[in-house]
Amino acid sequence: MDAGRKPWVAALLSAAVAGLGHAYLGQWKRGALWLFVGWAIGSVLLWVLLPPEWLDPRAAYVALGAVIVWRLAAIVAAFRAGRRAPPAAGPPAC
Repeated sequence: MDAGRKPWVAALLSAAVAGLGHAYLGQWKRGALWLFVGWAIGSVLLWVLLPPEWLDPRAAYVALGAVIVWRLAAIVAAFRAGRRAPPAAGPPAC
């Protein structure tokens, strides 16, 4: 991982696309996991909420809340991963 990476940039990237902040930090497997989990959550929610005869407004609010919590968790995880990065080293000595 590049020590010069900024945690706030990782958080912004993760806000745009979950997992992108971890990829920016060089944590490709963790980024792929966040992306896959988001895809899985979205697929299940679409499968559950799409049939109009089953749609209950309360279920839609619960689903929206779950997505918001998951996205916030992805943002916080990317920021914390960036904070755990070792400090940037100075230029190499000649």
